[in-house]
Amino acid sequence: DPDISTRRKVAFLLSTLLAPTESNSSSTYTSNLHTPDSARVPVHANSHAVHLTNPDQSTTSPLALEAVKKQDILLTVIEGLTNPLPHGQDGDIEGADAGSEEKGVGFFQRYAVNRDGDFSHSQKKALKGWVEKEKDKNGGGGENGLAERWGIMTSTSILLCTHL
Repeated sequence: DPDISTRRKVAFLLSTLLAPTESNSSSTYTSNLHTPDSARVPVHANSHAVHLTNPDQSTTSPLALEAVKKQDILLTVIEGLTNPLPHGQDGDIEGADAGSEEKGVGFFQRYAVNRDGDFSHSQKKALKGWVEKEKDKNGGGGENGLAERWGIMTSTSILLCTHL
């Protein structure tokens, strides 16, 4: 999408959907706290109460991980980072946008590091080449410079690079 805010939002949402969620199965839903002997009210599948009775139902990361693999979303995000489309009101701004780049890297961090996602050989090659090129930009700085630019810890940056 030529609208840069849409690109940023999509990368952020993908990353958020891949985020592991903690479930607390000991949490239970009670319909009436004052009268524990009363019968339970039925829980409808489309209600908020269903998430209280079964917290695992709100877990998005396994579904998102499956969709990322099946729908070639990885390839699209890689292409968006390595060959960004022009953006701006008239498509007059060439090159990467810092916000969408940061969110794209955040997506890869969640995918590779947090969710143990794997990359194909061609995907690794494209990302490695891009990371090396980015290291040399703006006076270098190596992993420290990239980590600062992308808003992640240096150790996470190094860990992400080892997955490539």
